Amino acid sequence: KGTTCLALKTLSNMAGSSAKSAFTATPLSDSVSSAAMDLSEAYHPHAKSVFRTIAMTSPEEIVIHDVIHWSGLQKNVQWQMLTGASIVLSGRMAALNQGGEKIYALIRQPGNVHFEVIPATPPAPENPNHDYRQLILRINETGPSTEIVISFTKSKPAV
Repeated sequence: KGTTCLALKTLSNMAGSSAKSAFTATPLSDSVSSAAMDLSEAYHPHAKSVFRTIAMTSPEEIVIHDVIHWSGLQKNVQWQMLTGASIVLSGRMAALNQGGEKIYALIRQPGNVHFEVIPATPPAPENPNHDYRQLILRINETGPSTEIVISFTKSKPAV
């Protein structure tokens, strides 16, 4: 149980935003079901475009694929997942355990980053998110685009 988000620079840049997103594709097949969304409006002016695809690649795996095409020189991104699960880190992999259920998160791309866990406590007057934490990865990009691919599986992936 959790939610994911991308933060470019800081989330305060989007406060009060009325940005809209749209599904750009929802291909379904016997082997893969997915949905692709154009999130670009929410991340302007830091990115020219931001696309997220969520795919169920098998009954045991869900993949989140984010693609950011940068527009400026500030190219910092923080991928984050808010969760009430306990988290055990192992570099590019994290084991999340909640209510006796366990799933594994694996950073498939980029290859040079690792997971971190940070508190999920926002500034007042927002909900203090007691018993929640954030699973994050941070990227300081030097190129024109960034791709982040995270997979979630029930069985421990080979790293």
